[in-house]
Amino acid sequence: MMWAAAVPSIVLLVMGVHLIGNALSRRKSFAVGRYLYESFVVIGLIAIFAGMLLPALGRAGRPRIDRATEGVTIHNEVVVDSYNIAVLTAKAPGDLDAWLVDSGLRSLPKEAETIVADYIKRGWCFVVSRLTRAEGGASTPHPLLVKFDTPDAVYPMRLTALAKSGPHFELFVVGDKQADCDLLEREFVDRYEEIRDDDYYIARAPARWFAGAEHGQDIGHPDIRSRLWSGCVVTKLSGTIPSRSMDKDIVFEWAEARPYRRTLFSRKGVFHTSICLFSTGLVVLTIITLLRHRHLVSTRDGLRRYVCRVYEPLVLAMLVLAGSFYLLWPTVDVVVGSRSRRPAIWSSVIRAREMMEQAYEGGDDTATVMAELEQLLSTYPNAVFGGKMKQQVSAGDYTFTEEDGKQYIDIYDEKGLPLRVEIKPPAKNDSAQ
Repeated sequence: MMWAAAVPSIVLLVMGVHLIGNALSRRKSFAVGRYLYESFVVIGLIAIFAGMLLPALGRAGRPRIDRATEGVTIHNEVVVDSYNIAVLTAKAPGDLDAWLVDSGLRSLPKEAETIVADYIKRGWCFVVSRLTRAEGGASTPHPLLVKFDTPDAVYPMRLTALAKSGPHFELFVVGDKQADCDLLEREFVDRYEEIRDDDYYIARAPARWFAGAEHGQDIGHPDIRSRLWSGCVVTKLSGTIPSRSMDKDIVFEWAEARPYRRTLFSRKGVFHTSICLFSTGLVVLTIITLLRHRHLVSTRDGLRRYVCRVYEPLVLAMLVLAGSFYLLWPTVDVVVGSRSRRPAIWSSVIRAREMMEQAYEGGDDTATVMAELEQLLSTYPNAVFGGKMKQQVSAGDYTFTEEDGKQYIDIYDEKGLPLRVEIKPPAKNDSAQ
């Protein structure tokens, strides 16, 4: 599995971000760029990019992307988790094509030559990544963060058109202003301010996060938080772009921020709205028709005639209207978490600590304790999004982390802040007799 992308300047950083892409999409409030300074491209939809960016280039076998070829300059080579990555520039499309062939990859499709030639003319470089094959099996794809300097926030996608299909995009852009794009629709816009708390609720530890000014969506995960600054504006753009419209890269336009959040209905929400529509409409129209036909109602047998001639057709009309709304209004499939999120999340932390202490007291080693923790937490509900907890970077879920030789379990709260518990045997009371 292999993909290639063009970027406006030499790549400064390539790093793995694992499942952060999932946290971005679920929280609707994260970013891939900084206005006029640098761009961060989160290539998170591996199913799209690995299969669509130069899809004909991949070949079986061990990747070799470090071959020296005349006309090609390799500026950086790096192994990022499951990927071998090379950052290079070429003097001509033929030179890049020769390098790909020398590296054991297939040559460029004929329709790619014009695109590559234009990128070379503009001084862009190329990022070529190939998924390594682990011994005894296949490696798991994961998102990558590609960082490069650029005078404008840009999303390169012309090479994506070679797949001749229409992928769905979710782009999160951070800037001093609101980002706009003709090819994608705005889904979320808000301005964020940094919040610090030296005694963060039950954890009783310093914490830092970014709070949305209008919509109240907080961003606390460290890997995402480091891309933000106080006063920044987060814009989410989404939509499906057909290949015929990918003849140019996306260069974002900027406008004064106007907070916005697209309203989406679940099937349950549409049902409740239909009930409210029926009840409210029926009450209002009943009052209006009673006032309009008050002389009829006041006559002998007038109430019966009002019910038969006016009220029953009115009820039927409101039922048809509410039923049509329920059946025809667009809906999305969502899961709903608990209203009491903090107590539920903290309860997971407490139970994890208790289980860890009991396991160590029973003589288990750290590897066994971690396996038992994973099995235990997988049975707990995700208090933010519903369903069961998963080992991924997302609110209500958990991950295992190793720092400075120490093992930790991070359980993420509703802001994405990790509530950290060190995995170690409980301290013994030396004063005990």
